[in-house]
Order: sequence, then structure tokens, then C-alpha cells
Amino acid sequence: MQDLTPLKGDTSWYIKTVLTRARSGDGLSSKVELQDEIGRGSNNRVFRAVFDNEHIITVRRPRRKSDTERPGYATCEFQNTLLASRLGVAPIMYDAWYVRHVKTDQRAGLHMIQQYFPYDLMDAFSHMSDEVREHCDEIGDAIDNNIKSLANTGILCYDLKPGNVVLSLDEEVDVKFIDFGREFCEHSGRSNNDKFTTPILDSIRVASRAYAKKNNMDVSDIHRYLLYSTMTIILAATITDTLYKNRGALQLDRESRRALHCTRKYADAVLDDTRGDILKVVKTILRRDEIRGLLRHYVGKRNSGTKRIFRLARGDEVQSSSSI
Repeated sequence: MQDLTPLKGDTSWYIKTVLTRARSGDGLSSKVELQDEIGRGSNNRVFRAVFDNEHIITVRRPRRKSDTERPGYATCEFQNTLLASRLGVAPIMYDAWYVRHVKTDQRAGLHMIQQYFPYDLMDAFSHMSDEVREHCDEIGDAIDNNIKSLANTGILCYDLKPGNVVLSLDEEVDVKFIDFGREFCEHSGRSNNDKFTTPILDSIRVASRAYAKKNNMDVSDIHRYLLYSTMTIILAATITDTLYKNRGALQLDRESRRALHCTRKYADAVLDDTRGDILKVVKTILRRDEIRGLLRHYVGKRNSGTKRIFRLARGDEVQSSSSI
């Protein structure tokens, strides 16, 4: 990476050439200077860095035993992230490479360099609640547009929580999603030769066809709406749960928490304006083992049923001992 430009070129070509090309040292350009660690997930460590002594960027490095040590998982996450970046949903991707075997200065797995965002949504709730409240509608609109873009492209990303929403409010509101790993993201546009399946999308596609045929509607419209509704409800529910569980640390009363909930009105619209038979399909999607298991991890077993998830999505706080 000699200059700071979005990653270009055909994705398949990049995977076959640059992505797996060996790099010396720590793999970073001499123009990149790491500063400090700003985040850590199950698969990645995230660092703030400076490019060419001027531009702040984000460097994502795999952790030990990251899922992306496996070539297929690395390829999948790279494809998903690059597509989301080109849709404007994920931060701009400037560089990426895959290390098959551990090196002295490089862990095995997927490495990425991306656009820097100073806050995730939880950080923003904690450190700049007044600004979030002031720009709540703009943040909510940006999140809603991101979800629509994913749904329109046939992507279901269900690991949606405040920690996976990053934003900047410096000059204008800019909101992106992160974490498009194989475990919690399915894309219907993946190659038929890909060994990974898309079980949730397959079931949604079948349900969409059946509903469209029964009601003489366009199947693609139903499919997009089911994806949109599912993601909107999941994110709104996890935001409600996060605000409630951290109410003491945030020092926010119930009215203030509702004022900060930037996606609640979109979930309200889904639940109020959607036909009952379509909501039944959404409930079926949320009951899938893959999604139910993730929701149980985030909001607790007691709150992971569809009835309580709908309540949480509306901003109706329910108690739980789980934490994100």
C-alpha cells in the first residue's frame, strides 16, 4: 500500500494474487506507523495507525486462533467486507492480505487496513451522548440506509450490535458497520462453487417464493423486505439491551436512553406497518438456531424469544443478567 486509495480491481483476481502474496516484516508499508490498540474482538485486534505522518487509519490484525486462519473463512470475510465497503456500508478498505502460516511479525489469518472511525456506538453513548442525541435522526437514517443497502444486495448480517456500528460526527454524520465474518454474515451472491452454504438465506428465499406466489407479489420485494426487517429488529433490540444494562455507567435515566435510541422508530415502523403473515415469517427467521444462539448470547436466554425481541426492538426495556 503506497498510497491511501480504496482497494480497486476485481475481487476474484485480488484473492488469487495480492491477497495471498507473501509480505516481509509485519506486512505493513513503511508509511504506516502503528499507535495504539483501540479494540479487540474474538477474531481481531484493532489498532489506530498513521499513514504518511498525516492520515489516521485502522489496522485489523487476526488474533491467535482466529477463524480467518482458515483460508476459506479469510476469503469469505474479505469478500463480504470489500463488498460492504464498496456499497458504502463498511469503512473504506485500503489494503488486505492473508497469512497462511504464522511469521515472526505476522499472525496467521486475515489482515486489513481500513478507514478510521473514532467511535463505535457504545463509545458514543458513553463519551458524547449530547452529540448523539443532537444527531439522533441523522444517525438513525444512516443506519437505516446501511441496512437497506445490505438487504438490496442480498446480504444478511445478523451480528448487529452497538459495538459493530462505528461513526464519526466531526464534520458530518458518517456511520458504517464492521465485522462481516463468515460466522454471522451470509451473501446470496457468492459463487456456486463456494464450499460455504447460506442456510438462513436459503430458507428466506423459500419463504419469499411461497409468500409471493400465494399473494401474487414480486418475490424479490418480499425477500429484500424480510432481510431488512430482520436486521432492523436485531439491531434495535441489541441497542435497547445495551443501553439498559449500562444505565448505571452511562448515568442515563429511561427518558434519556430512549432519546439516544436512534433505530427504535424504524423497528416500530416494521412492527406496526408490516402485515401479520409477513411478521410470522420474520419470527421464523429469528428462531433459526444460528440467530437465536447469537441473540441468547447478547440479550440472555430469557429475552431471546421473538416476543421479547420485538419488545426490545421497540425500546421496551426488559431485565436480563446477560451482558454484551
